[in-house]
Amino acid sequence: MHWCYGTAWSIAATAPSCSGWSCRRWCWGGAITGMHYISMSAARFVGNTVQPGLDDTSFSHGLALLVIGICAVMFGLMALASAALRYRGLWLQVQRSESRLQTMASTAVDAVITIDGQGLVQSFNPAAERIFGWKASDIIGRNLKLLMPSALAEQHDGYLERYHQNGERRIVGTGREVLGMHKDGRHIPLRLSIGQADTPDGPVFVGFAYDLTERKRTEAQLRIAASVFDHTCEGIAIIDANHLVVETNPAFVHLTGLSRAECVHTPFDALYQGAKPAINMPAIWQAVTANGNWQGEVVLPRADGSDWTQRLSLTAVLNEHKRLTHYVAVISDVSLHPRAQLALEHKALYDSVTGLPNELLLIEHIAHAIPSAKRNSTQLAVISIDFDHFHRINEIHGRSVGDELLEKVAYRIRGYLRGEDTLARGRSDELVVVLAGLKDEEGLHIMCNRLIGALQLPVELSSIVIQVSASCGWALYPRQGHTAATLLAAARLAQHPVTPAPATE
Repeated sequence: MHWCYGTAWSIAATAPSCSGWSCRRWCWGGAITGMHYISMSAARFVGNTVQPGLDDTSFSHGLALLVIGICAVMFGLMALASAALRYRGLWLQVQRSESRLQTMASTAVDAVITIDGQGLVQSFNPAAERIFGWKASDIIGRNLKLLMPSALAEQHDGYLERYHQNGERRIVGTGREVLGMHKDGRHIPLRLSIGQADTPDGPVFVGFAYDLTERKRTEAQLRIAASVFDHTCEGIAIIDANHLVVETNPAFVHLTGLSRAECVHTPFDALYQGAKPAINMPAIWQAVTANGNWQGEVVLPRADGSDWTQRLSLTAVLNEHKRLTHYVAVISDVSLHPRAQLALEHKALYDSVTGLPNELLLIEHIAHAIPSAKRNSTQLAVISIDFDHFHRINEIHGRSVGDELLEKVAYRIRGYLRGEDTLARGRSDELVVVLAGLKDEEGLHIMCNRLIGALQLPVELSSIVIQVSASCGWALYPRQGHTAATLLAAARLAQHPVTPAPATE
């Protein structure tokens, strides 16, 4: 009897594993029925009445086996139902997870691209469509090289080949700046990071690309603004909202005869206490507050006792909420002799070492050449030449040797240029060539080959002979940009090493 109740209770104990009231009701009902029939089959009644032809023992055993079989079938069906419900829950969970991932990829501001082990694109989110100009339907199933310049496409093939050969993952898990290629052929500066996932069908690579075009344009504009601040012939002082000087440029120091340390953290009004006649600074500040700017001429004494006439301009600087943050003071010496004025302007626009136009004048030349190219339906090329490890030459041989090297290389390059072309000095170790009036790219390639040949030759200086190495990049208007800043930034970004020619016996 105890065995009967134990068997029935074990069947009933499966009820908590079933989900839903209906399943529990069937389980407990089967358990109670099994308990009844099993206990009845196990019961023995003592008496003298025996019905002939009926075997109580065999009937009881058959009935018990039948009930146990029915209960086992019910238990199996309930187990299958429970497994099906669990599988359905897992399937719904996976479906929700996949939906979340698809939503994240479709709403991401960065391009999200997945490729298989052969480099074929598997997915292409809307941000990637916006950055590269391709529709997902046009790019999926095609090789990722379609989104790369030719040089990077060759590197991409090498990465995949080394991965399949020895499992090398040098670019996986790292971020770097690369160039992508738009559908229309434009180069796009990108910040790229790559991840990898192993699937039953093989490895899948996920690329996250951030478009750096706006950041590069902003950086170029900031560099130009910094160059203007440092090299302009007009004195500039930045003043905070409390009328304290926070920064001055070299021209301001030169014009006022004061050191930067004497100006910074000093009230701007204190710099004009000796004005002749005295000026009403509170009234000037009120005019700046009311009108946004003020300008006028002020006579100040020099350290040697002589007077000079200064044109002063004060302008209020507002933030995005139209609140005052700073003032900008611009001064110029209107008492200078015209020849001295020209000398000062030349110093602000030309490099003192090579005599070439500096970056400020270079930007102006490019800006003037763009309308001419547009009007004449010609192309304009900007070529950036950057000397490798130039600081090491200065450290080992001295700055005079580095200056002489720049002067000799600039003189050599100038011999290859036409009258309408421009050669300028950009950064400290950079020369920039501007080719105007190009009818096609063939002229650009010819000039690049000539320049590369010139850079591969040793340079004879007064004391030593130096073999230099350099990186060269170019950008073409209108393909790589429509402004001077974007063309110069694209040329710098596209630089590739120029290998020196092997020495001959």
